[in-house]
Amino acid sequence: MYAWLAKARDGAARHPRAIAGGAFVVAAAICAHHLAHLAAGQQAHVAHDSHTYLEIAARPFSWEHLFYPKPLMTPVLERWAGGEPDGIAMMQVWLAFAAWLALAGVLAIGLRRTRARLGAIAACCAFVLAPVRLGFTAMMLSESPDDSLRTLAIASVLALMIVYAGASPRRAWWVALASALVAVTTCAWLLVRDTNAMTCVAAVAIAVGLRPRWTWANRRALAAPLAAAAAIVACSVVAFASAHVIPDQPLGLSLLDGWAPESTPRAAFPLVDDMMIRVMTDADARQRALDDGLPWNPSLDHYVGTGAYADFLSDDRYAPPRAWILAHGTRAYASWFLRQPIDRVEEVVQNTWHILTPRDMADNYYMPPGWRGNGYGGPIMRTFRGATESPVVGFALMLGLVLWWRRVRAHWLAPVVACLLWSGVIGVFAAYYGDAMEMVRHAWGASQQLLLALWLGLILRLDS
Repeated sequence: MYAWLAKARDGAARHPRAIAGGAFVVAAAICAHHLAHLAAGQQAHVAHDSHTYLEIAARPFSWEHLFYPKPLMTPVLERWAGGEPDGIAMMQVWLAFAAWLALAGVLAIGLRRTRARLGAIAACCAFVLAPVRLGFTAMMLSESPDDSLRTLAIASVLALMIVYAGASPRRAWWVALASALVAVTTCAWLLVRDTNAMTCVAAVAIAVGLRPRWTWANRRALAAPLAAAAAIVACSVVAFASAHVIPDQPLGLSLLDGWAPESTPRAAFPLVDDMMIRVMTDADARQRALDDGLPWNPSLDHYVGTGAYADFLSDDRYAPPRAWILAHGTRAYASWFLRQPIDRVEEVVQNTWHILTPRDMADNYYMPPGWRGNGYGGPIMRTFRGATESPVVGFALMLGLVLWWRRVRAHWLAPVVACLLWSGVIGVFAAYYGDAMEMVRHAWGASQQLLLALWLGLILRLDS
């Protein structure tokens, strides 16, 4: 028996890529089987915000949709899936599967050690089978497309780094192809949520600052990644700026029926929420806003602490305060944020585990009918599926990354981990303070980026 084990170990040492390839195929088949079984029990769920996505998806594509009350890409994907909730849910399930499978494959190719490759494949399977991620695939919201396109963008960046490292002047077109893939996937992800622009610009800036594995020797190969980065930054600017443009009226969307035109830009609704819930509940910030000219009367007090409603955004009685908020609210909100930055950071830190591993996603609003949560399979399967949502595991990975960072920082994957971590932190803050309503759901995508970075830190250690 020992001789057989020794022979098997020697065979694995001689054929590491074959071992990783076989594990990848087996893991993909098992993961697809469980994913299909779990998704079949869920029912596509149309939430309050979902109607706007579906109504836009039901229309022929137009670039005017870039300025609509929902970002461009989610309705595009829903239109491509047929525009019906069941078809959209199926598309989101298999888009998530393809994205995490692509990431697993790229990592298996780029890593050196068999244990690291197997760990990467297992981690990606755990991510795609995670209960909350699976639940979001049946929701007609932007969380699932955001997560899948983010994962595809990360996989594309890793593929570019692998191709670039072995590039020669005669193979520069491979770098160009990988760069184009990075630009397409990242720009698609940027157009899912407006706050992704801040995350993306931060990631590009951090990547340039870290200069990960880029060399200036082969300028022909370097031109394509630089062009992709420029395209991504430009798309970030377009995505962010489009949120402040008043779209052509009338929109004909049920959720915005009767709204004043100045209330229909995407940035208007969250800005009013931030003013009502954060600024006007702070005595000092409220007084500064009033001193700066905010027209206020007691009939508006019932909005304080609760956010904006359709009547505030449509009723002519509220036109003066509405106009002031839309014109000067950004400055008032920025003043509220910057006057006590330590308190703002402290609030996010105090909610770290609630953001990274939210435990309140199981209510009827967020998760669809038929969602099984973590109640599927035996104890091993439940533990495996919950690994990426466990606070204990998250804390252990965070502590481990701090302890072994000095040992692994020379690894080619280390700049990626650092970039994902710090841009993810910025993304969490952008989502958390971007809208005072449903902060945890809005920050879920960025929190998953942080968790992925922590898991990549473990994989990096296994490969060192």
